[in-house]
Amino acid sequence: MKELVAQAMEDGAFGMSTGLFYLPGGFADTEEVIGLCKVVAGYGGVYTSHIRGEGDPLIEAVAEAIEIGEKADIPVQIS
Repeated sequence: MKELVAQAMEDGAFGMSTGLFYLPGGFADTEEVIGLCKVVAGYGGVYTSHIRGEGDPLIEAVAEAIEIGEKADIPVQIS
């Protein structure tokens, strides 16, 4: 996956987006997303996410997005 992300960035992508609220994206764990975001960050890209939860799990989902941004050193946009 990291090689595919790197190739996409080389080809002109602005960043990476996840749909962690939806399947199959919801199966990705936080560390996997961080690893991919580190690749994107190396190209100066951004990370956008439809976060894992709304309603009751909202706080945890936002905290996860912040953690990803901090650990990957990448700007985050929550959708």
